[in-house]
Amino acid sequence: MTELTASGGPSGHTPPRLLLSVGARTAAVKRNGYVRTGMSDASDAAEDEHSDDEIAEIRERKREELLSDDTPGEPVHVESRAQFDELTGDDGVVMVDFHADWCGPCQMLEPIVEAVAETMPATVAKVDVDDHQAIAREFEVQGVPTLLFFVDGELEERLVGVQDEVEIGNIIERYA
Repeated sequence: MTELTASGGPSGHTPPRLLLSVGARTAAVKRNGYVRTGMSDASDAAEDEHSDDEIAEIRERKREELLSDDTPGEPVHVESRAQFDELTGDDGVVMVDFHADWCGPCQMLEPIVEAVAETMPATVAKVDVDDHQAIAREFEVQGVPTLLFFVDGELEERLVGVQDEVEIGNIIERYA
């Protein structure tokens, strides 16, 4: 049996004791003014680790579920304004990479964009700013690469310059 006791109140008296069964493991853990004696810190760490593993497993299942939906798995090269509107107007998360063939940073970002398209629960569209100047102008793209994140048809975030996969992934997961 493990014993929970509250610290003494203003009058100095101790409230009644509450006995709880917790099995064989024991350490001291203080929560909300109560001290639970008997469980070890090692078992708490193991429980926390188990919780982290469960959370990671749930996230992976959710990611697979989202990826199995309508995300293409590779970047979609935008060929027209109508296609751009169709892609960005869809439900879900859409990342648009405004780029140029002559742009060195865009070339550095290319493998990251491809990895995001393969692994993240988002549609990835690529817009060549030389071929689609009107779209770039409308979204005030003044430098490349520029990444725009649309969620359920609305522009939510903008990143300019080379970004790492973790930063992009964090934004997509925030909205997915």
